[in-house]
Amino acid sequence: MKTSDSSPENKSTHIEPQNKKGLVQILGVSMYILNRMLEDSQEEIGEPTGTMYCQKQVQYMINKYGIMEK
Repeated sequence: MKTSDSSPENKSTHIEPQNKKGLVQILGVSMYILNRMLEDSQEEIGEPTGTMYCQKQVQYMINKYGIMEK
């Protein structure tokens, strides 16, 4: 049985590595707020590789903070 692309399972599995600019767009927050979130979560997610946060780090941020409504 094929599931539709709009199901929550498919959305959560299509996470790509992101830089801070991409995280700002995904999470719907300002760069200032993102930096505060990253500072608070530094111990759990670790450092980015270069300037990119891996899929697990991005998924952690989405799960912890959610996607903000503008």
